[in-house]
Amino acid sequence: KYVALSYRWGELHETLVDTGVGYTASITSFHLDDFYKLCYTMTLESDTKDIKYLWVDAICVDQNNPVRRKATIYQMSNIYDRATYILAV
Repeated sequence: KYVALSYRWGELHETLVDTGVGYTASITSFHLDDFYKLCYTMTLESDTKDIKYLWVDAICVDQNNPVRRKATIYQMSNIYDRATYILAV
């Protein structure tokens, strides 16, 4: 079970996030404080409180690895189709 986050690409100041799996994600499309609030709110909602995973391409895909990024682009429809919920922000 996972929630997939859909968002509009933006022009925010870059925020770097250590993913803990070998690369640093560059976030320019949403504010991390808002993202953390969203994650917290999901723990309170009855429909999403038991879901432990949130898929966000900017964080889950190494954007500096063109091979991996391209492979993920081809899988985007499957990623969203298999999500338990999709949140559009």
